[in-house]
Amino acid sequence: MRSAILPILIFASPALAQAPQPAPEAAAAIKAFGHGWTCTETVKDDQGKDVPITSEWTLKPDASGFWVTGTYEQKPSKEYPGFLAALTYGWDSGVKKYVFQGFDNSGGRLMMTADASDAGTLAWSGEGHLGGQALPARYTWTVKGDKPATATFVLELQIGKDWQKFADGTCKAGNPKGAPASVPKSTPENDALKPFLKSWTCDDQTTAGMGGPPIKVKTTFNFKPMLNGFWWLGAFDQKKQKDFRGFHGDGIVGWDVAQKKYVFVGFDSNGGHINLLADAAGDTIAWTGNAHGNSPPVPFKFTWTKKDDKNAEFVVEVTPPGAPGPVKVSDATCKAGK
Repeated sequence: MRSAILPILIFASPALAQAPQPAPEAAAAIKAFGHGWTCTETVKDDQGKDVPITSEWTLKPDASGFWVTGTYEQKPSKEYPGFLAALTYGWDSGVKKYVFQGFDNSGGRLMMTADASDAGTLAWSGEGHLGGQALPARYTWTVKGDKPATATFVLELQIGKDWQKFADGTCKAGNPKGAPASVPKSTPENDALKPFLKSWTCDDQTTAGMGGPPIKVKTTFNFKPMLNGFWWLGAFDQKKQKDFRGFHGDGIVGWDVAQKKYVFVGFDSNGGHINLLADAAGDTIAWTGNAHGNSPPVPFKFTWTKKDDKNAEFVVEVTPPGAPGPVKVSDATCKAGK
């Protein structure tokens, strides 16, 4: 089994658009780890053999300042085919933890949290969905110095009762170019998503904050494949206008082989993130899960409905604390672009 890490992105509810500025914890994590790294690393190949490789991290803060996004690439060699992943991490003000999500070019996922950074260390723990299995995982990041900075990145997975080290990298700040990693073919389940995975221009009825008045805005959805088609990256934009401050979210969708469900995760420009699942994909896809932001998680539903090849509807509903049921916060009627 090869090591795997992943990125995530999420569309948090547009109704939660009035969010605070990034917390100090977000800035601390960006300063420590949010740049490029070049590493010498030992990884496990498919037969469990230790293989020395070089790897690169390319990390940078997004425009909102809440999240760090980027890629992690293990370079190919004669003994190793290479590996590529995309990832996002940042500070969740609601649960007071760092959150990390990622997706890789083998169809794997990694979902982890970490307590506040202590002396340049982020001790991530959670679960990895790799090779059709759900495995306990821990990932320890440690940075030392700053001129130049050095770091170590150690990934461990629990196999049975034992923890096994699957990647152990020693890194220096900076990113020289190298050969791209090779990638396998995508899973066929993603074909059912493709009617929605295009560019959309929408008339959207949303609200100016939770419980605010209805507002009509222009919205776009744009999807493009990433990581050899195992995952699709989506960008969601509600345009700024006189009575609406605007909203942006980035998301990743695809088939999780271990869970045997479709997954949708993302991060937004207000510091929110969502984790959603769907059992099936057809003319309607019902994504359900929770939205996280500057408050406890709330139930969240995102429904995609195909009208025909060039028309679709995207509806967001949340259930605020104490509410008798879900509240519709975005209802977008959309036309496909070229």
